[in-house]
Amino acid sequence: MHIPKDPSNPTSSDQADYFGDDEVVGILVNGVLLDSHAPTWSYDDCNGHSDTKHQYHYHIPPRCLLEFLSVPYPSDAQWWKDSSTGYVRDYSDMAAQFSSGGAGTPSPVLGFARDGFPIFGPYDDNGDLQQGEDYAAGLDECNGKVDDNGNYGYYLTPDPPFAPPCLRGEKGLFVYTSTEQVCPKNGINNTIIDRGDFPDCDGVAFADIADDDCLDDDDVGGPGDISEAGNAGTLCLTAAAGALAILGIARR
Repeated sequence: MHIPKDPSNPTSSDQADYFGDDEVVGILVNGVLLDSHAPTWSYDDCNGHSDTKHQYHYHIPPRCLLEFLSVPYPSDAQWWKDSSTGYVRDYSDMAAQFSSGGAGTPSPVLGFARDGFPIFGPYDDNGDLQQGEDYAAGLDECNGKVDDNGNYGYYLTPDPPFAPPCLRGEKGLFVYTSTEQVCPKNGINNTIIDRGDFPDCDGVAFADIADDDCLDDDDVGGPGDISEAGNAGTLCLTAAAGALAILGIARR
């Protein structure tokens, strides 16, 4: 996945780039893809699932990631299901399962869309719950808005469209390849590192970092080593199926 480092300014609404067959919105800091197609309501406890290409991804606010980042989340992982009927609850009732009215915690950057703009959780920088434009005012048709600091970003909402259905910047490249490699039983290891600790990587092209000697296993710690997730200047290093992604995760 190639994501522009500086997305500049969002395009006008009539120039929004809607997703078609290519449904990948972006990648989150835990290495999981965010997709835009209609939800199937068949998810694991983290509210993710795999597609026909065997790519694990999210469509709706991901419970495990948000809870790890201390973002308020409903106590029931299946908040989208009406417990009295066992069926998916009415879309107009979904946002009521989340804290609202400034009671939430401002969402840190959860990842980046393919146009380079950040992806946030369901709360904005004031702690207000965000909803799709058909359910409340605030977000545009791409599930994004400009925050109080003048920065544009996308939001994962508890009601449709849940994830951005379109992008307001130039869409970066995404390609995938299949593999016979079996996923590790304990999951894929993620390590957050500080660029300043690895001066040997200065000047190494992004595409070459995975094969370069500037960063070895001893540098990035052991399995599951995750720290300083919300601090400015940190990077998220994710290795999955032979791919390496590095994402800046500071709120801009």
